[in-house]
Amino acid sequence: MIRRKLNQLDTDNRHQHRSPALWRNLSWVYATLVFGLLTASLQSRAAEADFSGYYNLIYQVQVVANGTSSKSSIGSGFQVSPDGLIITNYHVVSHFVGAPQDYEIQYLDQAGNTGNLTLLDFDVINDIAILQHPNASAEHFDVNYDPVPKGEMIYALGNPHDLGITLVFGAYNGMVEHSYDPQILFSGSLNPGMSGGPGLNDKAQVIGVNVATAGSQLSFLVPAQRIRVLRDAKRHLVASEYQQEITNQINAWQQTRLGTLLAQPWTKETLGQHLVVGEIRSDIQCWGSSNKEDTKRTINSLRRTCNSGNRLYISSRLTTGQIHFSFEQASAKSLGSYRFHQQLSRQNLGGDNRVNKEAVTPYQCNDSFIEQTTNNSTWLDGSYNKLTYCVRAYKELTGLYDVLLLAENNGDSEAFTAHFTLAGVDQTLAEAFTNKFLTELSWK
Repeated sequence: MIRRKLNQLDTDNRHQHRSPALWRNLSWVYATLVFGLLTASLQSRAAEADFSGYYNLIYQVQVVANGTSSKSSIGSGFQVSPDGLIITNYHVVSHFVGAPQDYEIQYLDQAGNTGNLTLLDFDVINDIAILQHPNASAEHFDVNYDPVPKGEMIYALGNPHDLGITLVFGAYNGMVEHSYDPQILFSGSLNPGMSGGPGLNDKAQVIGVNVATAGSQLSFLVPAQRIRVLRDAKRHLVASEYQQEITNQINAWQQTRLGTLLAQPWTKETLGQHLVVGEIRSDIQCWGSSNKEDTKRTINSLRRTCNSGNRLYISSRLTTGQIHFSFEQASAKSLGSYRFHQQLSRQNLGGDNRVNKEAVTPYQCNDSFIEQTTNNSTWLDGSYNKLTYCVRAYKELTGLYDVLLLAENNGDSEAFTAHFTLAGVDQTLAEAFTNKFLTELSWK
C-alpha cells in the first residue's frame, strides 16, 4: 500500500512543481523502509545460522604477570585442531613475547577451567599467533581457505570487555583496498577482548581472525590463509629466539614491500610550481592542504602529505612499518626575509611511529649543504640547499632503524621542503630509499 501511494504521488506531480518539504519527507520514508528491509534481511539471515553449540570452543586468552593473578592483557582464541592448537592475535600475547620471564599465557574456558598455554609461533606482520593447549578437547573449528563472495555473512565470536562470549554479525566486503597486506573488511563491531576470536561463515567454518576495528561498524579480519601458513611451518620457537624472529619477519616484509616500491616508477603530482611524489602505490594515500582561507596569514603555504596504510604493532612501546613523506611550498606574504625564515625554522621533525626511549636510541642527525643546484631540479636558483638526515636504532631488534630526511630549498621569500620518515628498515633499504627520493625530487 505504501509503495503504491508513493508511485501515485510521483505520477500526480510529474508535470507539477514538487514541494521540497514533501520530497524530503518521502525520501525519509523511503530510506527508513529500505534500512528496515535491509536490517530485517540481515537479521533473518543471521537467525538461520545457529552457533549456540560453538560458544564452548572459544577461549579467553590472558597474559598474566608471574606470581600474581593480575591480567595485563586479554583477548580471545579458538581451537583449530584435535590436538589443541589455538589461534589468537600476536598483539594479545605481545606482553609475553616482550618479557617471557615475567609473564605467563593462560586460558579460561566456558566451564571456568584455567591453565597455561604454550606459545608455539607468531606472525607479527599479520598479527596472529599459535598456542598449544595442554589437554584440549577433540572438538575444534574447521578452517575454510576458499575465497569468500562479497556480501556473504560473517559471524564473529569473542569475549568483548571480559563480559562473556558474544556473537557479532555483518557482511564480508572484500579486502581492504589501501592495505599492502591482505585484510578482510567486515561490517560489524569488534570490541576490545574479541581480538583473536574467529570470523565464521554460515557453516561455522573459520574464514578469518578478528583483529581490529575502525569504529562505525567497520572492522578487520586476518584472512584464514595466514593461519595455514603458520600451521604448516610447524615450529616451536623458544623464548630466546623471539626478538630475532621479530627482526627477521620485519626485514623479510620490508625487503619485499619496499623493494618493489623502489623498483617501480613513482607517480608525480603538482604542488604549486613543483612536481612532487604522489600516490606511488595503492597502500599509500596522499592528502593536500592550503592556508589560503586564513585571512590573517603571513605566509602562503601549500602542503601535501602521504602515508602508508600499514603499521605493525610490536609492543606497547613500539609500532613500526610506517612510510610517510610530505612536501611544502611556502612564500612570504607580508614578512621580510629574516622573519620568514624564522617562522619556517619552527617546524619539529620526528618519527611517524609510536615509540618510547626504552625501545629506541635518540636520533643522530647529520646536516649537509649543497652549494650548486642540479639540472632540472626543483630547487630555486640562488637558493640555500640543506639536507638533514637522522637515524635512530632499535635496542632489541638489532639492525633495524627509523630514518628521516628533510631536504630544504630556501630563497629570500620562498621555500620548498621535502620530508620522509621510514620506520623499521635496515641500512641498505634506508640508503636505497633516500637515493630514490632525492632522485625523484630532481624532476620538474
